[in-house]
Amino acid sequence: MVITPCIVFVTKIAPTLTACPNPVPLGEALGTTTISWDTDDESVGKLYVSKNGGEESLVATGHRGSVAASWIGTGSAYEFRLYTSDHTKLLVKVVVTRAAQ
Repeated sequence: MVITPCIVFVTKIAPTLTACPNPVPLGEALGTTTISWDTDDESVGKLYVSKNGGEESLVATGHRGSVAASWIGTGSAYEFRLYTSDHTKLLVKVVVTRAAQ
């Protein structure tokens, strides 16, 4: 019997969450950024946002996608959080800002 050693590589792609542009450029009206996410598998994720540390609001659901956030105000911080479908495990988060004039 011959035993041949082998190497098995297992690659786990981490969940991703991006905001583009970030920071949001200054302007007279509210700013817009596009939030894109991917749970790294086929599991459904839930995307929430919290403004300045306040209560979370549901933005979108799905295992991947993108959504325009056209309500980014000056001088505020918006923390987008991607959770598992049951909202029990935080997968990844990103903070979006728009500098004060």
